[in-house]
Amino acid sequence: MKNTTVNVRFDAAKLNALRFYTKGNERSIEEELAQHFEELYDKNVPQNVREYIKYQSGDHTETPENDETSEQNTAQRAPRRSRSHAQSASEPSEISAPVQSM
Repeated sequence: MKNTTVNVRFDAAKLNALRFYTKGNERSIEEELAQHFEELYDKNVPQNVREYIKYQSGDHTETPENDETSEQNTAQRAPRRSRSHAQSASEPSEISAPVQSM
């Protein structure tokens, strides 16, 4: 998957304080931000779009984490009506009438 750079404006004094207090942590600030971007992506991008992007990137493997997310998204979605049911509820049905020739 191709990565891109994201520029974010943040107060310099706050960034220096953050760097000071996160020294010695296992992950860098950039790694923490990347993790937050992944969480935002998972939270906001629909499952089917994520699967499509994953497929396009060449990653065709399923992980248990994806299965859980898929089950959660399925449970949260409202059931969809089929097209024929939606049509019958909103459109009158077609009735064929005899055709007269002149």
